[in-house]
Amino acid sequence: MSFQQKSLSLLTFFACILFSLPIQPIATNITKINKNNFLSEVLQSKNLVVIHVFAPWCQACQQMSPIVEKLSLEFPNTKFVSINVDEETELAKALEIAVIPTFFFFYQNKVISGFTGQKSYEDFKNIILHIQKNNVSLYR
Repeated sequence: MSFQQKSLSLLTFFACILFSLPIQPIATNITKINKNNFLSEVLQSKNLVVIHVFAPWCQACQQMSPIVEKLSLEFPNTKFVSINVDEETELAKALEIAVIPTFFFFYQNKVISGFTGQKSYEDFKNIILHIQKNNVSLYR
């Protein structure tokens, strides 16, 4: 086996290991939500709340996690939270989750927007900017 073949084999091996590891969607600035803190963290929040509903085994959820983490740093006046459907089955049922990832935008105890599936960083950011523009009172 040549050096190039060995290098390619090692790269393939490490790529397989890297991509088979679950990526945790919860950064230190993203609050993990459960049925006990949903009321205080989401419904009673005075800020816009972005909810990321995910499962650790979901590839689309894993791909969205870095985008959510980046946006959570860019929008400090917006609260970012996550719900693991495998751990919070009752909450997932109450929210009528049928597809993951699912994103909800809550403000003043109401869902004001949301989407399922994947979005690019720019598209997701534009949704937040649109909400801010149309709800100026949120950010005064």
